[in-house]
Parts: sequence; C-alpha cells; structure tokens
Amino acid sequence: MPAGRLLDQFLRSACPDHHIRGRSAHVGAVHTAMRLLEQHPGLAAAGFATRVVTGDITGVERALRESPDLATARGGPKDWEPLLYLAFTRLPLAPVTENAVAIARLLLDAGADPTVFFMAGGSRYTPLVGAIGEGEENRPPHQCRDGLVSLLLARGANLYDDQVIYDIAFGTDALWYLCVAHARAVKLGRGADWDDPEWRMLDMGGYGSGARWHLELAIDRGDIALAEWCLDHGANPDAPPGRSGRLKGRPLYDAAVRAGQAEIAELLLRHGARSTDVLLDGVELLADAALRLDAEAVRTALEAHPEYLADPRPLFRAAARNRPDAAALLLDLGYSPDVRDEENERALHVASSHNAVAVAQLLIARGAEIDAVETRYHGSPLGRAVYYRHQPMIDLLAGYSRDVWELAFVGKVDRLRELLSERPELGRIGGGGQTPLMWLPAEDEGLAIEIARLFLAHGADPGVRNPEGQTAADRAAAQGMTALAALLAPPM
Repeated sequence: MPAGRLLDQFLRSACPDHHIRGRSAHVGAVHTAMRLLEQHPGLAAAGFATRVVTGDITGVERALRESPDLATARGGPKDWEPLLYLAFTRLPLAPVTENAVAIARLLLDAGADPTVFFMAGGSRYTPLVGAIGEGEENRPPHQCRDGLVSLLLARGANLYDDQVIYDIAFGTDALWYLCVAHARAVKLGRGADWDDPEWRMLDMGGYGSGARWHLELAIDRGDIALAEWCLDHGANPDAPPGRSGRLKGRPLYDAAVRAGQAEIAELLLRHGARSTDVLLDGVELLADAALRLDAEAVRTALEAHPEYLADPRPLFRAAARNRPDAAALLLDLGYSPDVRDEENERALHVASSHNAVAVAQLLIARGAEIDAVETRYHGSPLGRAVYYRHQPMIDLLAGYSRDVWELAFVGKVDRLRELLSERPELGRIGGGGQTPLMWLPAEDEGLAIEIARLFLAHGADPGVRNPEGQTAADRAAAQGMTALAALLAPPM
C-alpha cells in the first residue's frame, strides 16, 4: 500500500467518525489501526496528526514550538483539525491514556478552537462530542473522557452542545453530564440558566425542551435517579411534548403510568405534575398484570379480548426488563414467542437489544424464530447483539443462528463449520457486491483466515467487488491483515 494511503487508512481507523456504527465495528477499527501501527511503526511520526493520535507529547510539543499554526491546520483523510483527531481516537496505547489531556491543553494553548466541528449529515460533531462518545454510532467514550470534557469546557466548549445531549441519551448514564453541565454553569455564574423550568438552553428542537427530553428519557428507561435529579433541579414535571418525542405526545405523568413506572409517576406528582385519571387501554392493563405476575387478570383479559394476543407490547415489556417470569406467564396463556410489531420486530430483538439473556433463553426454548429480520434496520436478533457488543447474548444466539454474515463477523467458526457442512450453499451467499469474506473478524487475523478458508472451500468467490470497487482481499489489506489478503487475492 502506498505510504499516503497507509497513513490515511491508519487515521481513519484510529479516529472512527459517524460512518463507523456499533461497538463491534469500533473494536474492529481499533484493531485495524493497532495492526497497521505494529506493522509500520514509523506511522506514529509520519505527521503531526499521528503524533497527536498516538500520544507523542514530546513530538507534539516540539512541532508546536516550531510551527504553532499546526494546532489549527486542517489535514489528513478527514480534513480535520488536530483537536478533533485527538478527541475521536480510541487507541489503547499508554501514551494516549497518559498524555491526551496534556496534548489537548498544548493544542488549545496554541490557538485550537474547542468548538471546531465537522458535519455528520446535518449535525455538528465537536471535540466534546468525540470525547464523550455514545450516540447512534454506539461509540465508546474516550479513555480520558472526564479529563478532556473538563478541559474543553474550561476552555470554552459549548456547555449545552445539543449533539452531546442527544448522544448521551444512547448511553447507559445520561445523568453524569447533566451534573457536569450544571456544576460548570454555576461556576461560570450561569446558574440562572437552570431557573427556566423548560431548560430551554438544552432545547432539543422537535424532541421538545431540555426538561421534556430528559424526563422522557427517564420514563423510557425507568431511570429513577435521572428523573429525581431533573425534578429536584427545577425541570417542569408538566413539560409539553415535542413533535417527535418518545411518548406520543402524552403528558409526562400519563406516560409514566402507561409505562408502568409508578415510582417516577409519584415523583412527578410530588413535584407538581397535574394529577389525571389515566385510563390505560386493555393491553396496557394486561402488560401491568403480567409484570405483577397476576395470572388471573391476564387470563380474564385474554378470554374477553383474544385479539390482544396480536399486540406485542406486553411481551416486549417483559423482554426489555429481562423478566422471564412475566414472559413465561404470557407465553403460557397463549402469546406467541413471535408476536411482532408493524416493523416485524420480535421479542427476541428486544431481548437482544437489552442483553436480556434469561428472556432470550425462554423465547428460544418456546420456539421463537431465531433469525427474523425487522424492517427498520434490517437486522436479526444476533445483529442487534453484535451492534451493542452484548457478548453473553452473542454467545447464546450464535449457537442457534444461521445468519452467516453476523457469525463470520464475530468469529463463530465452529457454528459456521456446522452450518456449512449441513448447507454448503451458504458458503456462496452474497448480494449487492458483498460477501461474508468482506466481513471477517478484524480483531484476530488467524481466526479470520480460518473462516475465510472455510468459505472458500464451500465456493465463496473472492473476486466479488463491492460498490466501492474493493475485493475481499482489498478490504483485508486495508485492515492490515496481509496474510488474509494474500489468501484472498485472485490468482495472477
């Protein structure tokens, strides 16, 4: 690979942007970058951006003394400023962990802008967005997240960066940044921002005000600590809905009751929410009864309304909360393990998204379709587990799945060997210029070679080119897997 392309590939892999989605894809990108660095150690000193990315504080300091303008110079394959490369890298190198904050300080001292951004569709991705991670890409946080966030905010990053507020809603803990933002606002003498009960400084556009956004999130997740903090800090318990919120425009109290979040509903009332008589529909009442394990109430509802068996909400709720007891009750009383919504999502998809292994085991034992594909993201339950990198769920579903794409991607060679011995034609699967030979595990070249040999032995075509014109060998080479690329290269 030419030196310029090699450098570009290293930086693209070391600093994944919005095109890399899912924890497994991020892990693969990091392994690619590390493999390229091990094969070509000179990359670390090949340019200013690579010194920043690899944590070479001595090299960065020397370069900035000689040319301070480097701190704001755009370059590399992404045309980013160095501070963006630093914030988006995730290389597991000791110098990165030890020096990232100090290097960021050097860049800022030399004139780097903490609010610099690149566009991801219609969204601005700033260094703060990069350091925090999460979001639809399911990006892991930077290993120096807290230190970088503190420094960036101290140097003028937007305290109320709407992309940050959006992204942390995808993580497991949205409260930590609220605490950081509130403390910083108070320190800056901007505590009055939070006196507005709608928290308009955190306005989320069509999703509603900042207060509505965070209270909706608390209800959706059953996050009592988040709800309590928001309400204790003045969020309006009756914040009106946005155009595109999670809770279908309902008042927050109503939504909490319907979601079975009784403790959050009580918190809302204590903080002044309007008390209304919430009339749950029959399916919502049935779902509540199932979670209470009230078999008689569930049975009575189904006898009166057998059509409720076509509504997936009760089983979905049990799956999301990893309640195999409630799920078993519903299945025993007539629910199909494959009851689905309008996008063909099944309870097994929901269980997979939440790593609800106990419910998934039950659904599989009751005959759930293992590889059903929903129509929103076009993913199987295994694909969901791979996206979130829920390893216990991956290990469970891999023992049953016939999704050779996902099985290859996560390196389940024994299962692939078993499937291909039963159905050799699966070795020739492909479509849209893609083949599983292009989606081998980037973490382990030896395992990738073993799987590639298996597919090749069953007729896989290594000459297929994807829409970008790459063969499987080209992709392997770009990932630094030279032995795999040699195996997949078409004969001369």
